[in-house]
Amino acid sequence: MKFKTVYSDNAKQDLNDIHEHLISVLHKSHDVAEITTRLVFSIGLLEEPIVRHILYPHEPWKLKKLYRMTVNNFFVFYLANISKRIIYIVRVMHSSCDFQKCLESFEWEDM
Repeated sequence: MKFKTVYSDNAKQDLNDIHEHLISVLHKSHDVAEITTRLVFSIGLLEEPIVRHILYPHEPWKLKKLYRMTVNNFFVFYLANISKRIIYIVRVMHSSCDFQKCLESFEWEDM
């Protein structure tokens, strides 16, 4: 049963920011392409979701059933709407980010 993947504006910006940051740090387009491709590929695997990822343990996100998937040093936060068969990619962040602060700025009404 395939699900449609929808990226929030925040998640799209996150991926763009990650790409730009990696280019400035690594200076090797091949390595940057490999990392960003792995991120996008892993997100694509959510098209057939099995609840195998960790529920984000802090409220109010736990109540909203926000999941966290790890991809190397990055976390992908997503919501799964089973009845509509949609995966909402909420945010994509480096593991060193302040998740609570970033998630607080997210517009939940859009989901």
